[in-house]
Amino acid sequence: VYAKLEAAGELTKVTDREISEQIEQARRIGIVGGAAKGLVVVPLLALLSAFATWLFLKLLALRIRFVEAMAVVCLAALPMGFAQGVTLASALRQNSLSPSMAKTLVPSALTVSPPEGPPSPSFFKRTAPVMVAGLVDFFHLWSALLFGFGLASATGRTRWLLVPSGAALYFLVMAAVLVGLPGVLDQIAAVLGLDV
Repeated sequence: VYAKLEAAGELTKVTDREISEQIEQARRIGIVGGAAKGLVVVPLLALLSAFATWLFLKLLALRIRFVEAMAVVCLAALPMGFAQGVTLASALRQNSLSPSMAKTLVPSALTVSPPEGPPSPSFFKRTAPVMVAGLVDFFHLWSALLFGFGLASATGRTRWLLVPSGAALYFLVMAAVLVGLPGVLDQIAAVLGLDV
């Protein structure tokens, strides 16, 4: 809220009461958005992922039913839910919490540590190599292995073939969704002149 008001040049024009009302409104919007994401977006993504998995395996002439593909996708999503639970438990133990602190409560990713001395503004800029390194963490590795084992079990094929293939497929999809898609959206926003 402070950053938006400062960028608009209205920080000196509003009262403390108006700022606290805007903060409360932003908090409520965040709660409603989080609930909508959990109730609508996550199940929809699971259905789309199961369909994509089913279609991909059909193209490779591997027999799998849609229900089995859905079970594999849901199994692979369990570690990410566990990660959210661990993060929530860590957040509840904090006296105060900022949005930037919330992202570092459970350090499980292979990310670049900040340089010594004062950080440069460009260091924290979202870049593809930093985002890909952020995908290599304990919970994503766990999900990838579960996805591979689930594919091997659902198709009845050997684990030595489908576990590495499934893990590679998992990371390719996650990189496309979490790195490629935001990069494309950033480029579209830059072309349209939108401030993201």
